[in-house]
Amino acid sequence: MAERVGGYAGTTTGHGVLVDGADAPALGRPSLSARLRAQGRSPLVRAGMHLVASAGLTSALGLAYWSLAARRYSPAAVGATAGLLAAMELIAAIANLGLRTSLIRFVPSLGQRAGRVIAVSYLVSGALALSGAAAFVALHGRFFPELTLLDDAPGAAFFVVSTVLWVLFILQDSVLIGLRRSSWLPVENSLFALAKLALLVALASSMPQWGIYVSWAAPLLIVVVVVNVAVFTRLRHGVRDTGERLTLTDLVRFSAGDYAASTVWLITIDGLPLLVLALAGAQANAWYHLSWTVAYTLFLIPSAIGSALLAEAAHDAPRLEANTRKALLLSLALVAPAALLLAVGAPLLLSLFGAAYADDASSLLRLLSLSAIPYAVTILYVNLERARRRIAVVVRLYAVSCAALMALSAAMVPWLGVTATGVAWLVVQSVLAAWVLLVPLRELWLRVLPTRVLRSLGAPTTWRDRRRHWRSATALVARVAPQVRPDATSWSVLHATNDVVVARVSCADGPDAILKLPQTHPAELSRRREMASLAALRRHPATQAWAAAAPEVLDHGTLGEQAWSLESRIEGGTAAAALSSGAAPDRVLAGAVSLISPLHRATAQERLVDDALLCSWVDEPAAAVAACSPEAAAGLDDLVVTLRRVLIGRWVTVSWVHGDVSPANLVVRDGRVAGLVDWEAAGPDRLPELDLLGLVAALRCQSHTEEFGAVARALLERPWTEDEVAALAAGPNPHLPRQALVLLAWLHHVATNVAKSEAYPANRVWVLRNVLTVADSLAMASQMPADPITVAASADLQAADATTPPIQTTTGAPRAAAPRRDRPAPAGPTPRKATGRGRARARRFPTRVLAWSIPPLATLVWLAASAGVDPRTLGDIGLVSHVHPVGYVALAALMVGFTWALQRRPFSEGLVATHVGALVTVLFATPALVYPTVRYSWAWKHMGIVDYISRNGQVDPGIDVLPIYHNWPGFFAGSHLLQSWLGAENVITVARWAPYVVTLATVGAVCLLAATFSDDRRVVWLTAWLFVLGDWVGQEYFSPQALAYLLYLVGIALALRLARAKGSRPHLGAGADPEVTVLAVLLCVVAIATSHQITPAMLCVALVALTLTRRARLGGVGLVAIVVTVVWALWGATDFVAANVKMALEGFGSPMANAEGNLVDTTRLSEGQALVALAGRLVVVTVGLLAAVGLVRVARRDRGAAITLCVLGAAPLVILATNEFGGEILFRVYLFALPVAAYLGAHALLDPPRIRHGWARAVPIVAVSLVLVVGFLLAHFGKDGHYAFTRAEYEAAAWLDEHAPDDSLLVQGSSNYPVQFHNYEHFRYVPLDTEDLRARREIADDPIGVMRRWMSDDRDAAAYLLLTRSQEEEAAAMGTRPVGLLEDLETALSASDRFDVVYRNEDAVIFTLDGRNR
Repeated sequence: MAERVGGYAGTTTGHGVLVDGADAPALGRPSLSARLRAQGRSPLVRAGMHLVASAGLTSALGLAYWSLAARRYSPAAVGATAGLLAAMELIAAIANLGLRTSLIRFVPSLGQRAGRVIAVSYLVSGALALSGAAAFVALHGRFFPELTLLDDAPGAAFFVVSTVLWVLFILQDSVLIGLRRSSWLPVENSLFALAKLALLVALASSMPQWGIYVSWAAPLLIVVVVVNVAVFTRLRHGVRDTGERLTLTDLVRFSAGDYAASTVWLITIDGLPLLVLALAGAQANAWYHLSWTVAYTLFLIPSAIGSALLAEAAHDAPRLEANTRKALLLSLALVAPAALLLAVGAPLLLSLFGAAYADDASSLLRLLSLSAIPYAVTILYVNLERARRRIAVVVRLYAVSCAALMALSAAMVPWLGVTATGVAWLVVQSVLAAWVLLVPLRELWLRVLPTRVLRSLGAPTTWRDRRRHWRSATALVARVAPQVRPDATSWSVLHATNDVVVARVSCADGPDAILKLPQTHPAELSRRREMASLAALRRHPATQAWAAAAPEVLDHGTLGEQAWSLESRIEGGTAAAALSSGAAPDRVLAGAVSLISPLHRATAQERLVDDALLCSWVDEPAAAVAACSPEAAAGLDDLVVTLRRVLIGRWVTVSWVHGDVSPANLVVRDGRVAGLVDWEAAGPDRLPELDLLGLVAALRCQSHTEEFGAVARALLERPWTEDEVAALAAGPNPHLPRQALVLLAWLHHVATNVAKSEAYPANRVWVLRNVLTVADSLAMASQMPADPITVAASADLQAADATTPPIQTTTGAPRAAAPRRDRPAPAGPTPRKATGRGRARARRFPTRVLAWSIPPLATLVWLAASAGVDPRTLGDIGLVSHVHPVGYVALAALMVGFTWALQRRPFSEGLVATHVGALVTVLFATPALVYPTVRYSWAWKHMGIVDYISRNGQVDPGIDVLPIYHNWPGFFAGSHLLQSWLGAENVITVARWAPYVVTLATVGAVCLLAATFSDDRRVVWLTAWLFVLGDWVGQEYFSPQALAYLLYLVGIALALRLARAKGSRPHLGAGADPEVTVLAVLLCVVAIATSHQITPAMLCVALVALTLTRRARLGGVGLVAIVVTVVWALWGATDFVAANVKMALEGFGSPMANAEGNLVDTTRLSEGQALVALAGRLVVVTVGLLAAVGLVRVARRDRGAAITLCVLGAAPLVILATNEFGGEILFRVYLFALPVAAYLGAHALLDPPRIRHGWARAVPIVAVSLVLVVGFLLAHFGKDGHYAFTRAEYEAAAWLDEHAPDDSLLVQGSSNYPVQFHNYEHFRYVPLDTEDLRARREIADDPIGVMRRWMSDDRDAAAYLLLTRSQEEEAAAMGTRPVGLLEDLETALSASDRFDVVYRNEDAVIFTLDGRNR
């Protein structure tokens, strides 16, 4: 007999499933490129993208247009033109009569009649525009005398004609959309914008007052004529006539409501400029108009997506709500990050229009941009109601919005100025969006809330009602139990719902029993089905031995109207309880498969899938699901057709199935799965895979706290784990498509629950999460293959079918040859022909090349864009103002490339690591490559310690200058050795590249720490990515804390792995030696303790915290760390500790005071530095919010890991109570918590549970990355105007170090220059910025007298005053008082004959007292 390839006879890997990063199979989720191509073929997506592109191009060119206008024309001219344009647009909006929507709706179906409808629409709207413009010309002198263009006849005529052309321009866009020629819109609008720009420049000198308006209106004639010639001669002939009846009455009725709504909306946006003009004047109107022009770009995005949704509604009405939800999520994903970025960069963007706009309109632009976020919600709802033809709702919404905006603006503009309009926009749109989300669109957002929240929202009773119900159930059991079991000694309620009461009954002379009391008719039917199933199991010869794992019906009957049944109790607890207590889900899964598979094998038989089986498997469950959710009916009809196509005529193995294998129904005894209860859904002649898939889904439900619908969708779209693949492989039908099996299991689950209890279909939340969540993805089923074999192999298999011999069934009766059902080989996926592999490889090659080219190209473009930096030219926001815009484009491309690499299948760790390395290079190698010298004065001080060791061969713990470094010299001694090993002449070379090298090493340590808690390499590298973007503090420079921080992370990661901390991976890695790991940890402890002061304390705190909270057994390591730290402090650093113990204790126990000492008073800062401070806080807040979200997700999956991470992340807060640490303690707390926050943030961003499409899953990562990189660039490089030093400043400091004698006095404007890097101990330093305000005011009042007194002290061998460019820049940026102190001091001393200039170059000057140093 031929080898059997189906059923249970062979081994299988099953169902074409690839796991954990493998390529998505033909039956799984389509690849990203395939999905993008499929979506690109959709008319909705094409139209939407064309409209978004048109809006984007129009906005970009409009920004350039108004930027040029603001620079070439006066603010008064800009404001007056804005009012005139607003009037033109308002008249045109009124004159179009709502025909824009009507043309989109009716033109596609009119055929040759479309030309007549278009012409009539043009004629009517043009006539109304002509009348309205003429009326406005006649009345403008009374209300708007500033519009002087309309005072003479030629100007008035030009305005009237341009208004008519404008209304035709508006209508022709709708015609193009209706004709499905939306691709014309980007071209048309771009040419129009370019023509405006050319005329704007040409008319600037000849028409200084009204050149803006003429340049705007003149190109309209050409554009309108060209487009409509094409429309009437060629484009309209491609429209098919569907025979739809359309009369003038129909057109008017359809247009009237939408016309009213559109008019009210346009009155709002075009009436507000007129209101501002009347209340605040032309200049204020210029602020509003330009701010609105910039912000309106954001408003256009959801409007364009909404227009595409409206156009598609006529073609796909059943999916209107699903498309609305997708459109809403897409709009928010695009608008929210863009609005936040625009709010942060408002001053920088407005500076393109001129300094006056940046000063006076920044707050307004921020408010308007933020209001675009709630507007995205409102406009999508508006288009949804338009598609439903509920225009009255739209009119009311617009009317409320208009009235509220106008009223609030009119009330607040006289008091707050033009900024009041921004406040009004944000308030009104936020209130409307809140109402929309809470009332009409409640179901759309209910589907994305956490399951626990939804369960609470859907709970029909209060806790008092539940307590009352439990008491009633207890009373019922107390009444029934003694009568049905006279020997009962006690009883307790196990489960009580409105449908059934289940109780445990203890008996004196026998084992305990389970009493079931149905309370509703469906529950009674379920009880009867269960008794029949259990009886059938015990009668079947093949299952009698197995039936011991199922309960036995001991007795049943009725007491009055109360039915009851008594079953034997299987000893043990539920698997759900075991999982909650920490049992491994994979062990429960394997045990359950081992328990249920013998039942499947014992009852297996071959069946041909016919109509009778399909009616039971597909038709009846689908009807039950449709009955509880009519919204899903259309998708279910398609699903029934598809499943029938896939399954009909196949030979399959069927058996008895339980129907509800879940942790709640599995009984665990002595650590193994021993029984299965609740058999009401059981039955014969079903696919065994239903039990296996139900078990997989139920375990995911419990582990992830998800509803079955969300899990089913994830099983359709996401890779499976190896354990889940193995579980499904236990089934006998590997030839069936996995999608089909998942959807069958979902239908069975929903139908079973609907039949079990009336509460399920009555609970709207349950329907949303279990029915509609999956129904939205049923469109995928239409692409389900009929067989999981490749096209290349199908011909060979079909040929083999003809020779397949008859197969003997389990009943012994032969049947005809069945279609061959080959399994893929256990070692790999289904084989394909070599030509197919070659073609696939060839298709993937360009994608791989592109993916790998992004990091180097982005890095090179960035470095080229930032090359040639002269620190003298850096503005108030440092390097950010110098980088060419193409550099930021490259950086954004790197963000997108990383996200793409992270989401690609198969996952390439090397590609992702290359992106992270490129990001580190961009952010941390840039200073070394583009600045002439090392930045940060503290780095130069540290070089001075290394120089001291090089000259003296040792340190001096009792030295007066910088003694702290001589008492913790580990880092400096190591740097001296490195310098000697590299052969560098001085340590500057080492210091220049230290930030880059140290950051790369720190990223490796962060990866090591993340890998301690997660085996998912995507989580590890996303953690590293977020860490780099969050590391704006600038502690990676050449310093002891940079090395100590690196060793801290390595030590913590190794210690956690060594101790097997709760939540961490229980292994050290392949080939790891515990003794070597212990030695490495001890070396880290010693190196940290001898190099830095605060890091060893932080290490001790973390280790002790993990030990005391019982998260890890780190008592030994913690004790060693404490001993080493204390010993070094009392022995190696005894001189410093003895001299400074009192000062160190002053801040002890005052965390709030220590924190306040780190906060910058932004009122003293320049505007740019205030923005820099805000950017740093933005990064901190963003990282903190991500960590909070990630903590919730981690806690749901692994509570032990969540607690360990909480302890590790919160431990740095303890050091707040120790000391202010030179104003840096908050930075250190943030830095120590950052790796944990980045790890949690990675969990927050990776695979969002409510976002199902691949491109949508990438949006949060890209958006967060962009927000963080903007904050990083400003916070990290924003101070480089004074942190970066010129070569001339270095040369001045070097001259002084070489020529000044020992024991010299050095008065310096501040320590912010290349300071103390050579022979530093030869000076006594007096920085002016550290003197109190009284002393600085004395210097300002009498600079010559004070400096002469300070520099004439005979105790000093010589005295010098050094002033540099960076000192003056720092004083101006940081608000040092008195203002201009250093500049005035240099001027006074240069003019005095009592001081000599001994050295001067373009960036520094050194003074000495006349005759003092000779």
